[in-house]
Amino acid sequence: MPEPTNTEFPPTLGMRAALIAASKIGLREEGGANKGPIVLWSTRDLTKAREGGKWCAYFAWQCFLQAAQTPDQRALVRGLASGSCSATYGRLRGLQWHIKVPVPGCMIFFAQKDLIYHLGIVEKVDAAGVHVISGNSGDKVAAHIYPLTHGTIHAYAEVRL
Repeated sequence: MPEPTNTEFPPTLGMRAALIAASKIGLREEGGANKGPIVLWSTRDLTKAREGGKWCAYFAWQCFLQAAQTPDQRALVRGLASGSCSATYGRLRGLQWHIKVPVPGCMIFFAQKDLIYHLGIVEKVDAAGVHVISGNSGDKVAAHIYPLTHGTIHAYAEVRL
């Protein structure tokens, strides 16, 4: 019996979303705060999305929308998507999708005094910490590494469709 040549599992929706997010690193707002092609990309095809507002949540949801492989998955992403970090947190918490340990492709939520103010997509976790890609990080899509004990990390959630 031949040995299998590929022992890795196929990438999850979240892993595909993280790859899409990574392909956007460095893209910046243009023409003013919360404006430009990356903001338009982030808000495209998402319910009630518009250029001009905070876009970190829309960026993450757009990555998941692009990673979705079926019309049903895309419809579910559109139904869950929100431009609000706290609304996204609440929706995923309501679905009991929160996890205690970060995994590649999960969403990460940042808070101060229990106010969710930012989110991103976990690219990987290693000895250095949790590697995160997020939109609207300053004025661009950026990658950051946070220690697992970083004080503003509030929660992680896995998008399961």
